[in-house]
Amino acid sequence: MVNVFGTTMSKREFLRYFGDATAFAGIVPMTLENGKAAGVKALRIFTGAGLDFTVLPGRAMDIAWASYNSKSLVFISKTGVTSPIFYEARNKDFLRTFYGGLLTTCGLTYFGSPNLDNGEELSLHGREANNVAEDVSIHQTWDGDELILSVEGRMREAQMFGENLILTRKIWVKAGENIIHLEDSIENLGFVTQPFMVLYHINYGYPLVSPETKLYTASSEVIPRDEEAVADDGVANYSIFEPPIAGYKEKCFFHTFRTDSEGNTTLALINESLNLGIWQRWNINELPAFTQWKNLLEGDYVLGLEPGTATPIGRSKVREQGQLLMIEPGEMKHVGIEFGVMESPDKFTLIKDQIDRLN
Repeated sequence: MVNVFGTTMSKREFLRYFGDATAFAGIVPMTLENGKAAGVKALRIFTGAGLDFTVLPGRAMDIAWASYNSKSLVFISKTGVTSPIFYEARNKDFLRTFYGGLLTTCGLTYFGSPNLDNGEELSLHGREANNVAEDVSIHQTWDGDELILSVEGRMREAQMFGENLILTRKIWVKAGENIIHLEDSIENLGFVTQPFMVLYHINYGYPLVSPETKLYTASSEVIPRDEEAVADDGVANYSIFEPPIAGYKEKCFFHTFRTDSEGNTTLALINESLNLGIWQRWNINELPAFTQWKNLLEGDYVLGLEPGTATPIGRSKVREQGQLLMIEPGEMKHVGIEFGVMESPDKFTLIKDQIDRLN
């Protein structure tokens, strides 16, 4: 059944009112044409329940803009969305094409700080976010009385005499709901074992993130990355946010989460003054590490909530610590993440209770 502005409709009832479903919910393909974004393929998805977001096949099927009832949920950096032709794989030049968005994918064989690993020079966060999707498909189909909107594409990370990894991504929603489902499969099509490192760089911004916002987690341990994260009672204040601060130095925290019996955990970011929140759910058996990036700098005001296969300390250090995962020839890894937008005190209470039960 489809929730149409508070009225529940079957497929036949829905079709009595809508000649074409896109009058309510749908997917609109487009090509960005402005400035450094020129040529980037995009897919605007709107659910009919207030959630509106843009998937970029031209940038690894990542998610750039996302809003709920015209209120932005995400951070977009001063670079704006850029074409992959501007990507530079040196040191920290990744930041020149890092637009943020709801999701930037980092990996697939490395991410994190620039470093030298087994003689290989690695730049910041890997190449995946600047990959272009192949075999992109769009589906707007009925499953019984539910209207399902989905997009799918695959990204190839390969080089002669090197790795041959394929990331296949499916993103789908139900019309009338405000939940984004992301399903990834990463397969090693090569014949050599490869490092497997992927980070889901999820970036929330104003007005969702503000001094009225609080982060709720099922954290059993919060470890500061460095002395900067310790300063100003950083660990004690990881879940609250000040207004933009001149000269602010980013703080990163590494969380360990409590889970349910299947390894699932949930966090929530809630701005009660706006009646706006979002929850995020994933499985730590798939993504065992988590990084919180708190950056309250003027002009770069962003909160990153980032599950991954490791912390972003660089592949050489991850290897030294014995935490580097590998993907064998022919092996396939699976990852799922869900995002749900909330807009009422009752829903805030419900998700807080779920997190409390994990705690």
